[in-house]
Amino acid sequence: MNPLYEPLPKSVEVGGVLYPVKTDFRAVLKLIGEVKQAGEPGSRLFLILRLYKKEIPPDIQGAVQAVTDFIAGIRSAEKEKEREGSGKQTFSYEKDAPYIVSDFQNYYGIDLLACKYLHWQKFQMLLEGLPDDSGTKTRIGYRSIDAGKIRDRQERQRIQKIQRAISLEDERDEEQIGDLFAAAMWGD
Repeated sequence: MNPLYEPLPKSVEVGGVLYPVKTDFRAVLKLIGEVKQAGEPGSRLFLILRLYKKEIPPDIQGAVQAVTDFIAGIRSAEKEKEREGSGKQTFSYEKDAPYIVSDFQNYYGIDLLACKYLHWQKFQMLLEGLPDDSGTKTRIGYRSIDAGKIRDRQERQRIQKIQRAISLEDERDEEQIGDLFAAAMWGD
């Protein structure tokens, strides 16, 4: 799908049938947060299926996979490479929320707290498109640095101090969240 000439999806396909889903960024972020907090695969499954607006597809595994694919959305090759790289988590919707809100206001003039609707995949594209010197991208950059490879002792200590201050140690990364979705789908 190319968003430059195709509309963003408002539904997902399961078994050849289109099912409308909630597409606002808030609904998806809420789902991601709830899935991270849910303990049992059954409760995660229930949460995932709540993204459907009206009817839940009879093929539950297909329904969960379609939601997972919708959430993954449009990923740039650069973002995929970044994920495959260090394996270290560099981003959290929850902990980086103040910087995301601020950056959207500063760079796009979008007040995320007041906007009526913003499609999840457009939100993702705008988030990826933030400049490298934005608060969000700066935090991601510092988290991705391997301080052990910095030779200068003072610089290494400075980077480590910043990394401790913005640490995401207790957060699950996107791959782990994807695993939670898979566990809900397969009952693991």
